[in-house]
Amino acid sequence: MDRKFVVILFVLIMNLGFVGADGQGSISVTLDESSGDCVLGFSEGWNLFSFCSELEGNEDLATLLSPLEGKYRYVMVWDKSTQVFEIYSPRRNDAQPFYAFDDDKSYFIYMEEPTIFNVAGTESGSESRNLIEGWSSPSYPYRNSLFIEDLISGFRDDLRYLMKWSSAKQEFDVYSLERSGAQPFDIINMGEGQFIYLRSPNILVYNL
Repeated sequence: MDRKFVVILFVLIMNLGFVGADGQGSISVTLDESSGDCVLGFSEGWNLFSFCSELEGNEDLATLLSPLEGKYRYVMVWDKSTQVFEIYSPRRNDAQPFYAFDDDKSYFIYMEEPTIFNVAGTESGSESRNLIEGWSSPSYPYRNSLFIEDLISGFRDDLRYLMKWSSAKQEFDVYSLERSGAQPFDIINMGEGQFIYLRSPNILVYNL
């Protein structure tokens, strides 16, 4: 197994040490027809999510998560330049490693109870994400589902792994073109986060 693959799983396992092993459910996302907002349904435990609304200047983490105050314990973001997680905790007294969300990225959030999170904002248009050699964790910004084969079409030859998080199992499902059997998933849905490992840098292009 690739060393960087081991590192990312090890970091998660270490952080899951304080998490119950009986995480239930999965991320569910609905569209609020009255407002057009994206509504994320978080399970208890770790959830890997993307914003399916453009944040439109409201990126401050504490402000955006204020409706979840007392319900979440950690938010983690992957730093693709250092290949490690940065961990935000509302309980820490020293400086946080980050204070704002970037809707180009996917995020882990640890929920102490299931909850619904309404994310105001407009739907994204055509966009792109820069992917590095190694692990990147780009967002999936749309409110429709997309086949993985369509998602990876621009960098298929460089792809080694694409991972999504199962909130029910509290572990990654791993999509790999090197896999001999069936893939664990074939689509990405709105609100889901992802990790992508490439052999060389490339660009993930989203077109409506």
